Amino acid sequence: MREALLIGWVSIIVLLLSGCNSEKVQKKSESQIKTTLHGIDVSHYQGQVDWQKVAQSGMSFTFIKATQGIDSVDGRYADNWHKSKQTSLRRGVYHYFDPSLDAKKQAEHFLATTGADFGELPPVVDIESFEKQTNKEVINSLMVFLTLVESKTQCKPLIYTGPGFWDALDDHDFGSYPLWLADYSQQAKLPSGWRSWQFWQYESNSRVDGVNGDVDMNRFASNLAKLESLQCIAS
Repeated sequence: MREALLIGWVSIIVLLLSGCNSEKVQKKSESQIKTTLHGIDVSHYQGQVDWQKVAQSGMSFTFIKATQGIDSVDGRYADNWHKSKQTSLRRGVYHYFDPSLDAKKQAEHFLATTGADFGELPPVVDIESFEKQTNKEVINSLMVFLTLVESKTQCKPLIYTGPGFWDALDDHDFGSYPLWLADYSQQAKLPSGWRSWQFWQYESNSRVDGVNGDVDMNRFASNLAKLESLQCIAS
């Protein structure tokens, strides 16, 4: 009888432990799901966006193009910026950088157009073309832009770029800046100088409610609390 009783207690303990382990696995799985945040980036190419539908589709954030070069303002910037603010989306704003143009003027244009209002995410510089400049010229010009934006706002900008362009640039000195990676491979390939990405643009032809046609899809490397902690209040 004692032996049977002992076996019974052992069985109960095993079942309890199995249940705990199962619960832990389930909680871990749920945690992994919660840390997968997605968002889109847009410019005038997407036309008029229904931002309420975008937010309701499960997106957590968006990046919106503001400026390009020294005098160009995206045709949908003001409308996108105003209407996306009425949703639950965390917003960021970016400048398309032209290395052949004066970097200081580009930074000033970006800051003047946005009023240094970057929403809930850090400011972004999008660099993906040499524009007939040498590696050294591109590197020096980009550093001028980044340094000026950071010094004027105390906000460390994100760098948006792809591994193909960046590896051709052959520079390893920008790894202290957070990376928004543009790479459509199955596994993200990091450009030289970075050990991790903060945002990853992994598709360029996604479909999202509220957007007519294709749109870029992005992933954030952590959870909602971490995303919300990125907000940069310009001084």
